[in-house]
Amino acid sequence: MARETSISKFFALFDVLVRAFLACKGGWSRLVARTLQRSRRPLPEFSDLEGIENFRRENFKYRNDPLFGVLDYYQHPGHLMVSQRGDCDCQAVWVYKATQQLPHHRAQVITVVSPAIWKNHVFCAIEKPDKTLFSIDTRGLHSHLDEADMIAWYNAYFKTRYRPYATPYPFE
Repeated sequence: MARETSISKFFALFDVLVRAFLACKGGWSRLVARTLQRSRRPLPEFSDLEGIENFRRENFKYRNDPLFGVLDYYQHPGHLMVSQRGDCDCQAVWVYKATQQLPHHRAQVITVVSPAIWKNHVFCAIEKPDKTLFSIDTRGLHSHLDEADMIAWYNAYFKTRYRPYATPYPFE
C-alpha cells in the first residue's frame, strides 16, 4: 500500500514536470540555443538542393530528442553542425537555413500533424525559381507536382491523414 502511494506520487510529480517542460517549449529552445551558442559551427556554402541533401545525409544521424520525444526542441543549425545528431525538426530547420543561401529559392519549415499521437513529422518544403516543388526530410530529397501532391505523398508514406501547417523559423 505504501509502495503504491509512493509510485502514484512519483507519476504525479513526473506528470507535472512534463507539463511544465511542454508549456515552456519555446523558452526551452531559446535556453538551449543560448547555452550552446559557443559550440556552433557555420554552415558550408551550397549551390543547389542536391548539395544540401548530400551534406545532410552524409553528416547527420537521426536521434530523438530527450525523454522519448516528449521534450521536443529545435537545435540551432550551427549546433547541429557540431552535434551531428538530431530528429526531423532539427534537420528541417538546418535545411531551411542552408536553403537561404540559394538565390530565388523559397523555403518553409512544415509540420504535418497526425491524429495519432507521436506521429507528427517536420520537413522543409522548397520552391525553386522555376516553380518546381521539393521537400527534404530525414529520408531524403523528394520532388512533388504541387502542395497537394506533397501532402498526399506524406499521407501515403505514413499511412495516416496529416494536417500541414507552416512553422516559423525559431532562430534569428
